[in-house]
Amino acid sequence: MPVGSNRPQNRPDISGDEYRRYQEEKAKKRQKLRMRRLLMLVVFVLAAVLLVVCIVMIFRGLFKSKTPASSVGSSVSTSMASSVPTAGGAIAQNPDAWNLQIISPAHPADASLAVPELTTLAYGGVGYYIDTRVADTLQQMITDCNAATGGSLKIISGYRSYAYSEKQYNYYLGNYRKQGMAEEQALAAAAAMEVPPGTNEHQTALAVDFVTNVVTTAATGFDQTAEYQWLRENGANYGFIMRYQADKTELTGVAYQPYHFRFVGVEEAKEMRAKNLCLEEYVGKTPGAATATPPPAASNAGSNSAASAA
Repeated sequence: MPVGSNRPQNRPDISGDEYRRYQEEKAKKRQKLRMRRLLMLVVFVLAAVLLVVCIVMIFRGLFKSKTPASSVGSSVSTSMASSVPTAGGAIAQNPDAWNLQIISPAHPADASLAVPELTTLAYGGVGYYIDTRVADTLQQMITDCNAATGGSLKIISGYRSYAYSEKQYNYYLGNYRKQGMAEEQALAAAAAMEVPPGTNEHQTALAVDFVTNVVTTAATGFDQTAEYQWLRENGANYGFIMRYQADKTELTGVAYQPYHFRFVGVEEAKEMRAKNLCLEEYVGKTPGAATATPPPAASNAGSNSAASAA
């Protein structure tokens, strides 16, 4: 085409101005296409970054879920030290957590101790109070035990308030005094029927006494049952320990009670079972040699139903 002409050689029917407009529109379309591709690239990059962030957070969450942690009132302390404690030492990272609270002759509580939210579990037509945080787990453990053994495990004693223990203890103490017993004898006899108020672990609402349809009192024979054997082997999987072992009475200050089980948390119970520790050893509150408080008499073992325990 002649120099200076804007008309394409292969399109003699198009003027120079039309061809110029055609080129401008074509350039605009190419620009829009480039912008669209750039926008798609930015969106892709942002999506990739977001995906990487999500993957990192998921893996961090999985890692944290495997790392023991504790939170008083909402979660159970699960962090453990690697060695058995020396005298006065503690394995538990948070020995003051709600699930590790000790109430005993060496560590008494008073009437001002806060009462947790309670749930009633009914067995044999009688309701027993238990801390709501562990009620479902306790019920599941009993169900699983009976399914595995063909047995009849059931609760005979649950939560006892300070006021209930005080009333019962004073009742027995008054009776023995009226019978003319010396004060020391009267105190010992009353404690055999109902331990002094503020020293009974049932006040935590985390402890229960068990019986079966065959062994109907908590006094003797429970440790000869299939239900007991199952609890010793599997209780830790539900967070429960046999609280008062025969070889730990000098540390707990309480006589052997094979029927008495206490919730401490799953990881805690497994650690204590693996190292043969009582709760006092685990939290570093061993009182040393102490006179073991005998268990309450069998006639009183089932008296703290939901109707009377408060």
